[in-house]
Amino acid sequence: MARCKPECVSTVSGTNRDKWDYVRSLYFGNYVETRAVDDEARIADEAAWTTLFNEDEASWLARSPSTPFEKWMQWKYEYGTEAYGNLPQHKVSTHIGRSYAACPYSTEATDLRSEHMLGSVPTGPLTKVTHTVGGVTYYMETAYQGKWGFRCTYDGCPYYLTNGIRYFYC
Repeated sequence: MARCKPECVSTVSGTNRDKWDYVRSLYFGNYVETRAVDDEARIADEAAWTTLFNEDEASWLARSPSTPFEKWMQWKYEYGTEAYGNLPQHKVSTHIGRSYAACPYSTEATDLRSEHMLGSVPTGPLTKVTHTVGGVTYYMETAYQGKWGFRCTYDGCPYYLTNGIRYFYC
């Protein structure tokens, strides 16, 4: 199922673009292009994907070239950081939840991470607020709701205030 954490990202053969497409298919689902080859929107989308790939590849080469590209992409999508194997270290008294799992409605989450977790690009600006009160940052906690995933712990989260339920991500 797209948007749920894959069990394991395998190291595959092929070009870095093939590997990039493979990892994105695990997180975003398989994309089937139905537009004509000369469709202007399709051409623009393909150019944007090529730019995104080039940025990801350059970032990987600059930071973690000894790590397989697929594993680095998995790290980036799951933890929202490009610094492979370098999660922030926090003392227990300064946070609630998992310090690497920022809610997509938190200012701690990058736009790419929010897009991935929410399953789409927001049509308008996404309302994000800081999930910190009194020096304590609220991250998502491991939770079970029919399947294992992460649940936002912050009472002031825009999703919780709007929907009356905690944001849950699997």
